Amino acid sequence: MRSVLVVLNCSKRKSIDLGLVYSRIGKVPGFDIENESIYRQVLSDLMRPAIDMYDGPEFRILRKFRWCIDLFVFSARYGIINGERPIIPYDAYLKDVDYSVIDKWAKY
Repeated sequence: MRSVLVVLNCSKRKSIDLGLVYSRIGKVPGFDIENESIYRQVLSDLMRPAIDMYDGPEFRILRKFRWCIDLFVFSARYGIINGERPIIPYDAYLKDVDYSVIDKWAKY
């Protein structure tokens, strides 16, 4: 079967309750990518592939076709990532991205 390239922005809605994240670390990760290794240790059991973490309507549809698509996501936290890449639950919005965030993406 032929694979189709899909590029989609992230969604606000996540499959993990952000209240659970807050109860563990006292905050919800946002643009602070420099703390990623710490968050990955503490939240390792909550990590999911991006296609499973984002829970907007487009992602619910794309999950049904994951076997025949190559998904890339424009993430407010990570920049452009593969849809199968494991990510932590976070709360950041593309409308709030500025040069400092883009610089963090480049370093990460």
